[in-house]
Amino acid sequence: MAVNLRPVGQTLAQLSRPDALRAIGGRGLTWLGWAVMAFYCATSVVSLVWLIYGALKGHQEWLVSGLALPKRIAWENFETLWQVVRIDTFAFNSFYITAISVAGTVFLSAMAAYVIARIEFWGGLGNKIVLFYAISSMMVPFFLYLVPLYFLMRDFGLVNSHVGLILLYTHAGMAFDIFVLTGFFKTLPSELEEAATIDGASPMAIYWKIMLPLAQPGLITVAIFNTIWYWNEFFVALVFLRERELHTIPIGMWSLLGGWVFDYGVLFAGTAAMILPMLIIFAIFQSRITEGLTVGALKG
Repeated sequence: MAVNLRPVGQTLAQLSRPDALRAIGGRGLTWLGWAVMAFYCATSVVSLVWLIYGALKGHQEWLVSGLALPKRIAWENFETLWQVVRIDTFAFNSFYITAISVAGTVFLSAMAAYVIARIEFWGGLGNKIVLFYAISSMMVPFFLYLVPLYFLMRDFGLVNSHVGLILLYTHAGMAFDIFVLTGFFKTLPSELEEAATIDGASPMAIYWKIMLPLAQPGLITVAIFNTIWYWNEFFVALVFLRERELHTIPIGMWSLLGGWVFDYGVLFAGTAAMILPMLIIFAIFQSRITEGLTVGALKG
């Protein structure tokens, strides 16, 4: 009985072609990417669950049972966090510092990005120079200019002050916001500006009444990123804020680590209270973040 080997030979020949090998390699990379993402998601979920049940364990139970599940819900952790640690003071400081900083950063960055994206000067070379200057500031590590910045803030009387911290946050967030919003403003149709100019609208009226409302997805995107960053920022606040009453919530949680013995349950409860608002914000505006970054990336 003869065996026809032509189909097998044809199959091997097809698999040996470069396009077939690329397809197999592409599927392998796809599966590898999915595996990495699944592992990352699993570790994130496990960490979040461990944080939540750790916040519900009492201090004595932490010392005895370690990582075991809590036998009872220790609501006293949150009472201690509120009455003794005074997390409400830290949370209020973080809230209004973050709100003012985000508003100032987005307000200034939007105007700068609009000029870079829509108003050509020096034959377009000026736009590129200003944009490059803004982007290059993100490449300089903060630690390199921390010491001269501290002395400068001290000379202006802004050390140990919320005003000084707000100014630092506003300046630090502008580079990223300008980079994102410049690409977003470039995607807006120029016909709207031309029609408004023909109708007699001034450049400021065009910006405030036409272009800025159209840029709302991009503004929301950078505002959310800035909110998450300012709320969780630790090092700058640690350097420039000395008094406990001025501390933000990350510094307040860090203060719980002082000494040789500290309350694990209260520490976990404070960490959960710190990250919960940002998780809610990110969950609500996740689609807006993706939309803003995607649209803004269509033009460079």
